[in-house]
Amino acid sequence: LEKQKTMLMNAVERRHVSITQKLLRFGCDLSITSLKGRSVLHLASMQPANGGVVAALLRARAQVNSIDHDGWTPLHLACKFGHSDSALRLLDHGADPLLRTNSGETALLLASTQGFTEIVAGLLDEKVCEKEDLVLALQIASDAGFYKVVKLIVMEPFVIEGEHNNLK
Repeated sequence: LEKQKTMLMNAVERRHVSITQKLLRFGCDLSITSLKGRSVLHLASMQPANGGVVAALLRARAQVNSIDHDGWTPLHLACKFGHSDSALRLLDHGADPLLRTNSGETALLLASTQGFTEIVAGLLDEKVCEKEDLVLALQIASDAGFYKVVKLIVMEPFVIEGEHNNLK
């Protein structure tokens, strides 16, 4: 466990929207990170039902594509833990779904591995995907029995490497 946390980090992790908003109004520093290099937006994206806190941080101009020491962005974490409200808010504020973790995972791969249909749909709505990620996500979801995810990937028109494609 990380021992030193700011008041803002504590409020974010405890999902206190009103306290987070007050601390932001008082000018709490959004650039302070945890020992793992995680921003407060990373911490918020890891918590369930935390869309309100994520929204407050985004309104305060938290860096949507900040990267921790393992190459993870807030979007990666929201996708990994299945927090669709946070993931979709991050995408609406410009989170890059093509960024990779240090181990090569994208948001689509993380969401597909867990069968998080709503997040996969939101990522596909971005209309940008790398072909090898799409094929791997399809294979992962199929192998795991996440057939709703498979259907989404197969039926959704999207853009691969600048070309309009449809896998129907």
